[in-house]
Amino acid sequence: MKAKKVFRLIVLLLALLSSPFACMGAGSIIFALPGMDNIGFFHGEVRVENHSPETLYITPITTTYAEPRIITQPLSLYYHDIPLKAGASLNITYDTADFPLAGIAICREKGDCHLLEYIQQETLTFSEFDALPPLDESWLATIQTAPKYNLQLFIFTGFALTPIALLALWWRLGKQVGSEE
Repeated sequence: MKAKKVFRLIVLLLALLSSPFACMGAGSIIFALPGMDNIGFFHGEVRVENHSPETLYITPITTTYAEPRIITQPLSLYYHDIPLKAGASLNITYDTADFPLAGIAICREKGDCHLLEYIQQETLTFSEFDALPPLDESWLATIQTAPKYNLQLFIFTGFALTPIALLALWWRLGKQVGSEE
């Protein structure tokens, strides 16, 4: 009986100590709420519309820090090569101060990429993949060397759920200890 109470106390302490982890994941969760995706002073957004007859893969790129970098989308499973089906559209968000959008890489397959230039409009459309200018080699190298999946989404969600799971375990153990007394 005493061992269960000690274990319950340890679980509670772990839940309290891990509560700052919940703040790390809260940012991802807030972006998932309706209307909360446009918060921030330096928030930019552009809509990309695919009028071509094929599914293509898009990757937003910034060149602020000398070499090209991929702009991560907050709730996307993909770090790059985000699928965009024929006739569909997708909103790309970016930080206008730290990661301004330089352009969007549009790819068919690995290595077969073109550039959709960003021209300060709210909506960018394209209808023919081959009519777009070719992609710079340094941009292509950045895409090819980056991991495919956005693992931060899973890691931060796990961080947010850790203290909640520990508190649920603490509560469950409390019910068990109370029923045994």
